[in-house]
Amino acid sequence: MSTSFRATAPASARRWSLAAEPGRTPAGSVGRPIRGVQVRLSAEGELLVRGPNVMRGYWRDPVRTAEVLSPDGWYATGDLARIDPEGNIWLQGRARDLIVLPNGMNVWPQDVEDALRAQEPVQDAAVVVVPTATGDARLHAYLLPARPSDRSLDPRSLLPAANARLASHQRVATASWWPDADFPRTSTLKVRRHLLPAPSSERHSVEARAAPPVAGDPVAETVAGVAHLASVRDHQTLSQLGIDSLGLVELVVRLEDKTGRVLSEGALSTEMSVDALRAAVLAAPAADEQGAADLDSAEPLPVSTWFYGRGAALRPLLALPFDLLYRLAIPRTLVLDGDQLRDLPRVVVFAGNHRSFADLPLIRTGLERTPARRFARRLIVAAGAEGPGWRSPLSRYASAAFGLYPLDRSRHREASLRRLAALAREGRGNAVLIFPSGTHARAADERGEPPAARFKTGVSHIAEALEAPVVPFGLAGTEQAMPAFLEEFRGPVIAGVPVALKRTVLAIAFGPPQRQAPGESAQAFAERLERLCYALAARADAARGVRSRAPPRG
Repeated sequence: MSTSFRATAPASARRWSLAAEPGRTPAGSVGRPIRGVQVRLSAEGELLVRGPNVMRGYWRDPVRTAEVLSPDGWYATGDLARIDPEGNIWLQGRARDLIVLPNGMNVWPQDVEDALRAQEPVQDAAVVVVPTATGDARLHAYLLPARPSDRSLDPRSLLPAANARLASHQRVATASWWPDADFPRTSTLKVRRHLLPAPSSERHSVEARAAPPVAGDPVAETVAGVAHLASVRDHQTLSQLGIDSLGLVELVVRLEDKTGRVLSEGALSTEMSVDALRAAVLAAPAADEQGAADLDSAEPLPVSTWFYGRGAALRPLLALPFDLLYRLAIPRTLVLDGDQLRDLPRVVVFAGNHRSFADLPLIRTGLERTPARRFARRLIVAAGAEGPGWRSPLSRYASAAFGLYPLDRSRHREASLRRLAALAREGRGNAVLIFPSGTHARAADERGEPPAARFKTGVSHIAEALEAPVVPFGLAGTEQAMPAFLEEFRGPVIAGVPVALKRTVLAIAFGPPQRQAPGESAQAFAERLERLCYALAARADAARGVRSRAPPRG
């Protein structure tokens, strides 16, 4: 009896890279790497492969080679994937097809198009992302009719049923019939997405048939502003207008500024119509009545709020074991341009690149060697609140010792942000630390135009809520001090942190405080900070390399 294997390899590999072994590989997985082949994921989730089977480069084409092959031999396959704890690899689509929205959410066109094709009048669909003037984006769907007579239908009428099958960030804001008989396609009948133009306001967009102007109606004006539309209709739902769950947060803030009334996020949904929203605003309490009650609606903290304010004086004692370990393991800490931190206000935001679990000790040590040393023990570290781990004893200890703060990015996001602002303003003031990329990234992912590790707009929203400047920083070397990616670490792990620390030189560079300019969108500000932080990280890398080669001082 013969045994068959399913093998997978990119065209640029001379032989197989992955093999799915019968009886051991879960259905749907392409298996594990074959012997001698290494795999890992980039910051964006792209599958990278290295081994003797990978090509050395494209023939006489160094530019194309550099696009897919790193200097140390990692080949970018173009496939997005995930790796399970057993090492099985699951392909999730082609990287070039993935739509990454400015708010950091990922959209697979196939998922959206399947929902549109499920509508009887639609034979086929193709989704494109449409940037807006303010730096945001929305989805537009080009549709092919199932029958010629279907072109008489308003494509807008097909969106509610399709959007009901999609997550909020996947929903389509506008749609139009494709003017030709078919989409431009490859020889294998795949849609050539790069040939699909942005919708013209005259030819394609359903917004050309929008409602009358909304001047004088603060609710409609605000909704139109968040949706980046000239006007809206009372019967339209927020999801039909392209407003997702993150857009609800922006809507709550803008409505409070515009109307002086505070809406809880729980009172809103993307399926609410503009008219229903207007009624909710009229019933909402005034801003000065909401105050403390709004803070109480956030999820409970792992420790008392006292630890984030006056209790911060205990942090040197609580963190002493880790500080001693840092001093033993790290022979040198280089701090560049610490003088940039003179005369900072009582509340400030620190934002920078994120390379490993050793970043926080480096930042605290670096701050202690600057004029802003008072913030080294008064950091509130904003981290995602997802998952049950925040209630564990180790998480409680880390929150008390290092100021970790679970920032809710979904159901209670606005209340969580308000509470963070209140804690930052306590006493003599505190500093909020945020890693805008949201996850560990390799140094290679900080380079490129655009870089693979993108900053999300949360840093802009936090700075706005605190009315505080953002101090950019770039750090280097922590990825060598501690493993950054658990899937590549084979040692012991406690509370999600690898138990490993290597001796090496670390470096951190600070930049001057930044504020969002008038008229600058949250996305544009995040991108500006991204460029500054990655440039500072490159400086830190360079300084660390020079110092690491220098002979040790006696």
